[in-house]
Amino acid sequence: MAYRRIRPNPAFRSYFKAYQGVQVKAVTEAVLLDCIAGCPIDSGDLVESLDTRYPGELRGLVTVGGEGAEHWATVEYGSRPHIIESHGPWSLHNVEEDEYYGQVVHHPGTPEQPFMRPALYRRRRLVRASR
Repeated sequence: MAYRRIRPNPAFRSYFKAYQGVQVKAVTEAVLLDCIAGCPIDSGDLVESLDTRYPGELRGLVTVGGEGAEHWATVEYGSRPHIIESHGPWSLHNVEEDEYYGQVVHHPGTPEQPFMRPALYRRRRLVRASR
């Protein structure tokens, strides 16, 4: 029995990357739009920090956080009740509300408000790519 050697078409690799690249971009953008739609808006910093990146090798990333939106994990996962203490002889102060609380405050915690995970785990259909 003679075996025939199969030689792959050298253009197939670039065709495959281009075809799959359309899928990666479509899914990444869909996840971003779902994150934006589900993101709770207080000051707007969190929703404005949502963005996409494409580092290559058929990868798309939805990013969140950055300057002014470091609290994204607390919003996504919530927090337990905890003690907040002043780092000096002054009282804790909420600048936005102009309220003073004292040197030690018992924070009741915050409920989770997930916006990343529901967007990521949503089932999606593949996009038909034009050839």
